[in-house]
Amino acid sequence: MTGGTAEVKRVWTNRPNSASGPQFNDAAVKFTWSGCNAVRVAHGT
Repeated sequence: MTGGTAEVKRVWTNRPNSASGPQFNDAAVKFTWSGCNAVRVAHGT
């Protein structure tokens, strides 16, 4: 791939009982390709 984006998300619809803490937060990672072997990674929620 020489250009484009891909985004991976984890969004809880039902959190497990007693689930708390940052490991249970919704999260996302976005990859943006701007050329051969050139990718930017952004982490978000």
